[in-house]
Amino acid sequence: MLRLQDDFHNWTSDNSDIDEFIKQTQLNAKTFKDIIEWIPFNKFTNIKYLAKGGFGTVFKAAWTDGFINGNILGLWSNKWSRNGKTDICLKGLDSSKDIKQGFLNEVYII
Repeated sequence: MLRLQDDFHNWTSDNSDIDEFIKQTQLNAKTFKDIIEWIPFNKFTNIKYLAKGGFGTVFKAAWTDGFINGNILGLWSNKWSRNGKTDICLKGLDSSKDIKQGFLNEVYII
């Protein structure tokens, strides 16, 4: 967790509600699967349109770094790595400056 906390000042979504939501999920994570991260757009390749959704557009892409690997002890000892290139879905928001709690709840459920 310390590794994630140390990185808080290195990223922003430009929306304080989203930033706080991401930080809280990281601080409260019980497993690596609970961690939500802000990933810069340049970390995605092969972006392809899938569909239009309620809050924006959905795309398929490859995430160059991939998800965090490890176990719960690794969260606290900072001994973890990433699994490498991973196919994921992206959701482009129509208006991320005016995001609502409903969208954040949808993200957390996924």
